[in-house]
Amino acid sequence: MEDVWWEWEEGILGGPSIRELEERWGMKWRRGSVKAVAWSKRKKLVQALLDRISKGLTLQEAVAELEKLRGPQSMYSFQVSIARGEKA
Repeated sequence: MEDVWWEWEEGILGGPSIRELEERWGMKWRRGSVKAVAWSKRKKLVQALLDRISKGLTLQEAVAELEKLRGPQSMYSFQVSIARGEKA
């Protein structure tokens, strides 16, 4: 879960953060790309983290809360269920 946050906030492997790409290019940066499908699910996780942080939780508390909600599910399954609105 923290990896999703760092990809959003800091970027990975020296690349720009997803937040920067979204702010600068909107959907254009992922148009016609496999990244679009993958990111659309992860973006819901980021939003769930941001929602919890805006309510006063620290990043670590927000991550712990979502990890508890995730339970034994794989990260992919959890992302799908969040994207469908089944959890959050």
